[in-house]
Amino acid sequence: MNKYHRLFQLPKIYDFQVKLLKIINMVRIGDIDLHIKGKNVLDVGCGPNSFFFSPDKTNFCVGLDISEKFIQFAQKGINNRQVFIIGDAGNMPFKCGSFQVVVILFTMHHIALDHKVILEEAARCCTEKIIIVDHLQDKSGLRKHLKSLWWKIKDKGFKYNTYDEWKKLLESYNVVKEVITGGPLKNIYQVIISLNK
Repeated sequence: MNKYHRLFQLPKIYDFQVKLLKIINMVRIGDIDLHIKGKNVLDVGCGPNSFFFSPDKTNFCVGLDISEKFIQFAQKGINNRQVFIIGDAGNMPFKCGSFQVVVILFTMHHIALDHKVILEEAARCCTEKIIIVDHLQDKSGLRKHLKSLWWKIKDKGFKYNTYDEWKKLLESYNVVKEVITGGPLKNIYQVIISLNK
């Protein structure tokens, strides 16, 4: 977590901002819900709220986040299928194969670790599939500059991958679905990895 980003200490404001950006970027939760229905799910970087899927459709869901304030806020809305814990995406406190599905939603760009480490940890904890939704940077041009400016002002992440960087990061995994969304800026990258364990 970017320790200088105050937004992670203000869960109500972060909650509002993500809900607004979800609408602007045209991210639909129904797509993810199809993959988590009846499954044991780990939500890496869960934040203060489950914005992009419905935890009540899972068999059981664990939210993992490094922000104590986000976990405290998330616990206020807890249902009987959710547990929230403070933890590190680079060293997840779970046994191998603890979950059927791992979701990493708009999280990786906030983590200073090598993204390969996060994926390896997710794959270790998971038996079926990993779902990633995150930002997509352009290599050059006006869109790159617009995205960089917006992210510098509002998001404060560490690393925004280009399409080529995502492809290289995922080359050793079985990617079964890949979608680029986000309106005219094409700034959202969605991928499903099948683990077939």
